[in-house]
Amino acid sequence: MNPLIIPFTYTREFSLILCQVWGGSYSNFLGVELKTHPRYISFIKKGMASTYRNKELDKEVNRLFLNKLQANFDYFQTFSEEHIARFRELKTLWDREYLSREELVYFVERLILFWPAIYSSTYVPHDDNFSDRDKEINLRLREKIDVAAHEASNIIVKTLQHIYPDLGDMVYAISLADFKNNSVDAKKVEAMYNSTLILVEDKLVDEEELEALKKQYNFELEKIDHKEEVAEIKGQAGYAGKVRGRVRLIFKRKEMDMIQEGEILVTGMTTPEFLPAMRKAAAFVTDEGGITCHAAIIARELKKPCIIGSKLATKILRDGDLVEVDANEGVVRILKRT
Repeated sequence: MNPLIIPFTYTREFSLILCQVWGGSYSNFLGVELKTHPRYISFIKKGMASTYRNKELDKEVNRLFLNKLQANFDYFQTFSEEHIARFRELKTLWDREYLSREELVYFVERLILFWPAIYSSTYVPHDDNFSDRDKEINLRLREKIDVAAHEASNIIVKTLQHIYPDLGDMVYAISLADFKNNSVDAKKVEAMYNSTLILVEDKLVDEEELEALKKQYNFELEKIDHKEEVAEIKGQAGYAGKVRGRVRLIFKRKEMDMIQEGEILVTGMTTPEFLPAMRKAAAFVTDEGGITCHAAIIARELKKPCIIGSKLATKILRDGDLVEVDANEGVVRILKRT
């Protein structure tokens, strides 16, 4: 039997703790222990997480939502109201400069309970098994809560840096267990930060354990093509237009000052902090996103060509590549390599 191929999903600036929240939230999803394994596999180094996501998870979670809709036609309306209230509570915390140790533990617990809303608002609108009414409710929900993962990431890192000021960026490698147990060791964290951590769901594993899991569940990870002969990258138009320029890859918030006027901003996804860089850029290309994502919304406001959901742009393009962003066709053409 051929192995299941688990596709690459994104690369983001995420702390280990947030990745553990993301992966572990499906262990008790709306009160249900999900059966899909593995669900998420992330490779994390120096605050950057490259994640692979099992598409079988979508089928299982969406069946769960459909079952709830069969029992209650207005399920998503009530669900949306409840999670907007949870969003407001989380917002009162992430709007702070930093949290106490106890507050961060509480924040993480509430974030796990909130995660079903992040899922439903992202994936339900694209599944035709759901009615137009339910898709629309989730689209409106996404517009209200779209900043949640980004803001959660910020407050987790700011709080860790306040509690452990000598660790700086290395706080990205603090595990949830070590934080909760107040057993953070500086040498261990430094070693973890400079290593490539492998996270399956919310558990750290080594390469040998990952290979054992591949055999147990008969899966392989998607191989990403880095071949020089790749001539174009396809995605979805966030805003139409055509422009040429040099690529500027941005992965971390602190790299945004590097972009120059007229360059093509290429990143995993944009967040509100990207706005100054987006004003300088001639166009935007992202790995992730749909028509309601931040990059598409800002592109429409600034009237700049934008291609979203390219999936592999940050893997294939390099700083300085000359490209043509044809957002009329949803294609990035590589004209000259650096």
